Amino acid sequence: APTRYTVATGNYTWRGRAPGGTWGWNQTPQFLPGQQTIGHLLQAAGYRTSLFGKLHFGGEFEKTSDGTPDFTKPMKTGPLQWGFDYSCVLLGGHQAPPYLFFENNRVLGDATKVAPLAAGPLNGGTVPTPGPGLPDWDSRKVGETLVEKALRFIDQDRNKPFYIHLSTDGAHSPYTPPDALRGTPVKGVTKISPKTDMVMEVDVVVGKIVEALEQRGLIENTLIVVTSDNGGIPTDQDRAAGHDAVGGLRGAKSYIWEGGHRVPFVVQWKGRVPAGTVRHQLIGTLDFVPTFVELAGGRRDAEQMLDSVSLAPVLLGRRGDDQPVRQTLLIQSSPGRDAFTERAPDVAAVPKAAKK
Repeated sequence: APTRYTVATGNYTWRGRAPGGTWGWNQTPQFLPGQQTIGHLLQAAGYRTSLFGKLHFGGEFEKTSDGTPDFTKPMKTGPLQWGFDYSCVLLGGHQAPPYLFFENNRVLGDATKVAPLAAGPLNGGTVPTPGPGLPDWDSRKVGETLVEKALRFIDQDRNKPFYIHLSTDGAHSPYTPPDALRGTPVKGVTKISPKTDMVMEVDVVVGKIVEALEQRGLIENTLIVVTSDNGGIPTDQDRAAGHDAVGGLRGAKSYIWEGGHRVPFVVQWKGRVPAGTVRHQLIGTLDFVPTFVELAGGRRDAEQMLDSVSLAPVLLGRRGDDQPVRQTLLIQSSPGRDAFTERAPDVAAVPKAAKK
């Protein structure tokens, strides 16, 4: 939730409603009045904008007579109000309720069938915690649904440029990889664990979209960015098989050390961004917003994107690593997981007899 707000606004998280982000799907949204998202900013630059996958932005609903959200009516506040022309989203991801997609602020499916779902196996996938959802929910099909909807969005209008913000289900529990995604095997392919199969599913999702862009003759006009919202979660099983989710860094997801926040950042723009280049710059996910706005020919607003810098000169090779785009970056850990109150997961506790 904290990172998802930054990558949508170009602001540090504490400029939003809650300093730790808004996690609940039925809570006042993280965006404060007047704060524009990348969707708003690119709409102003003439782009079609879209939002797919897991959100953790919050949301507001009409209420039924007993005060619960009315799923038969469109969301009062959702992606349409956040600057996205089209959306197909999971408000809390596939790991939390509600277990259904919202398409353009409405339940995708028969909203009259939304009912409480018990935790446990369902339709080949799983429901990790009880909550509302549709009876045909299958956690294995999230990735394929997102790809199909994204490709339909691309094909809706070839006369205007487009922006796609897609958050996959890959690499996150519950680990229920599909047997295959649009013909490409996923389950069991890594031969390590269902978790690593879902890490690999991210590659498949990206690959299907890149393949579609190539087939449509759009690859040279499209900037593609692949990254993560936080560090990984190493497990003994993964490490025993030679896979380290944090690449040898100290700490892990939610910790203040590099393993908690240093993540892959892969960019492709055929003919514009030099292929095979490794850059050494201090950047944050919040910097994507002014980067995209600049490259789209949009306008820099002094009241928006308050904490971020454009990476366009770096990506296009106009600025070397001897010229840092930023000198500092504030990093936020989860409560109790900073450098002063808790040890890193890989640091053994000091024996009581040795303490002074």
